[in-house]
This record gives sequence, C-alpha cells and structure tokens, in this order.
Amino acid sequence: MNNAFSDTKKYFSENLRELMRVKNITQKDLIEKLKEKNIEKSQSTISSWISKDIKYIKVPTTDVINALCDILDCNRNVLIPDVSSKPHPSFLEVTKRKFPVLGEVAAGKPIYMNEDRDCYVIADSEINADYCLIARGDSMVDLGIDDGDLVFIKQTDQLRDGDVGVVAIDDETTLKRVRYDKLNNQITLISENKKYPPMIYKDEQLDHIHILGKAVFYQSMIH
Repeated sequence: MNNAFSDTKKYFSENLRELMRVKNITQKDLIEKLKEKNIEKSQSTISSWISKDIKYIKVPTTDVINALCDILDCNRNVLIPDVSSKPHPSFLEVTKRKFPVLGEVAAGKPIYMNEDRDCYVIADSEINADYCLIARGDSMVDLGIDDGDLVFIKQTDQLRDGDVGVVAIDDETTLKRVRYDKLNNQITLISENKKYPPMIYKDEQLDHIHILGKAVFYQSMIH
C-alpha cells in the first residue's frame, strides 16, 4: 500500500487503542459488542486494528468503522482523520482532501452501483481522482485489489487500450481492464484473475457499454 495512507492507519490504531483503554473495553468485549451488531470479527482481526507495528495494522471497512464509533461513543473523525482534524504530532505534513465514496463496484460480476455522497475517505490530495468505489469480489486480485478495497477513480468516458476502469453495462457496473479491437468492432473486459473468462461485447452490444472512469489508485482495506 502507498505510504500516503500510513498516517491514517497509525491514527486509527492509536486512537482505537486509547479509546478502548479509557473506556475499559477489552478485545473480547469489543468482539461481543460487534457481534450484537451482526458483525463477526476474530480476536486476530481486533489485534490487527490495534497493532503498534504499522506493517500489521488493518483498517476496517466503513460499516465497521461506524459500528465502532457507536460502541465507543465517538465521532467518526476520532478514528479516521478528517481534513479539519489536527494532525498527530508525529505525522509528516501531508496535504489531504476528501474523496466521496460513491458506493460499490463489482470486481467480479457486474452489480448495481449506489451513490452515497455522505461517505468520504481522506487521502493524499496528489491522487488525481474524483471519487472512490468499494471493490466487491475477487476478479482483480492479481492486480492487488481485494474485496472491500477502495479504488480511486478519475471520471472520464474514454480509456486507452489496456487501462483499468469502471464500465457500466446498462445499469450495472464492473471494474475491469479494457481492451479494444477496432478491426472487429468489439470491447473485451478482462479480469485480473484467471478463473474469470473475458467478457466480450461487439457490434450492437456496444450500445449497452459506457465508460465511467479510470482506476488511478487503490487503498487496501483488508481487515
């Protein structure tokens, strides 16, 4: 994962650890409280959240962050830094901005993408993206994109041959590598997982295909 996100990982881990200490909540307590919210997590997962070693810190997905905030009675920016939050003294000064998270995109079979503009992620402002999507599925794992990862998207309706992008197939979306065959008037959507066959569209089928954006960066969210 890009070093631009190490601050967020450290911020999350340190603050979660401190909140648990102050509120006298053990790892076992946290597992039980999450279970009451229908979220099943192992002790090894909790340990990765509060690890003091940056290499092993894992940041959970948005729904789990929200559950933790409810359990610990804190605002979201206490666990995930907001652009208006005061940086930790040990953090390097990095210019950051909010990227809206506009729902999910299939890294597998196409799915309907819901927009949720109330959800944001904080990241390095140098990332040339307009929004983020949450990858669902395992079709892009060979590229390093796992289920639940955040994919940063630059909005565009054109991709170069070989680019990875968000493609709408009617009202459903998928994240794939795009290959053009102008001679045969076709587009092939390719997974980065050999167990998934290419998706080929040609001639009148192309009327149902629309490019929504180019994938420019991703943030691992394995938890």
